[in-house]
Amino acid sequence: MGKIKQIIQGPNAGLAMYQFSEDLLSGIRFFALNAEKLEDLQERIYFNSSIVFYAGSYLECLLNEIICNVSNSDSKKIKPNVGFWKVLENQKKSLGHKEKWDLISSVHGGSQWDSSVEPFQSYDVITTLRNELVHYKGNYLNKDEIPYKKIRNLLQRFSGEKNSFFDAMDVSSWVHELLTSKEIGKWICDIVMEFDLKHGEFLTGKKMTREEIEQKKLLRMLH
Repeated sequence: MGKIKQIIQGPNAGLAMYQFSEDLLSGIRFFALNAEKLEDLQERIYFNSSIVFYAGSYLECLLNEIICNVSNSDSKKIKPNVGFWKVLENQKKSLGHKEKWDLISSVHGGSQWDSSVEPFQSYDVITTLRNELVHYKGNYLNKDEIPYKKIRNLLQRFSGEKNSFFDAMDVSSWVHELLTSKEIGKWICDIVMEFDLKHGEFLTGKKMTREEIEQKKLLRMLH
C-alpha cells in the first residue's frame, strides 16, 4: 500500500498527499512475478497489459509527488528556491515526464533525459508501448505489420506464442504476440525498479553508496 505524507505546520498544515507511485511499483512487481508463470494466454495478456499501463504511469506519478512535496516544504535548503517549485507545481499538468525530469535535474546537477542511453532509452520504449495501447487505433494492418520501430525492436526480443487461428487465416497481431510473451513483464519491471532505486542519483548526480543501494533493495523486498 502507498505511503501518505501530511503537512504538520505552516499554512497548509493538515493537508496530506497519498503516494500512489508506491502502489504502482508494488503492482508492477506483482504482475511481473505472476505473468511469467501463467499458461493461459488470455490471462497473460491481462497481466502484461497491466504491467505496461502501470509502468507507463509510474515515473510521471513519482515526479508529480516529488514536485508537490518540495513545493510545500518550508525548508531553507531548497534549490534554487521554493518559488521555482511552486511554479513547477502549477504547470505540472501541461508538462510531460521528460520536461519535468529535465527541470528537476537542472537545479540539482543531475542527468538530463537522454533517450540514447539507458535506462532512459528503455523507458521511452515502455511509454511508446503504453501510449500505443492506451490510444489503440484499431487500424487494419498487413500480416507482421507493426506501427513503430521501437515496438518492432521490442517484438524481436519478446515474441510471445503464435495463435493457430491467426496462422490459419494468414494474419497476425503485434499486440497479441507481444502481450503473450513470458519475458516482457520481467524486463519492464527491471527497468522501472532501476528508476525506483536510482532516481535520486539520476536527478541529483550524487552517487549512491553500495550500502545505500543494498539497503533500499532490502526495503523494497520487505514492502
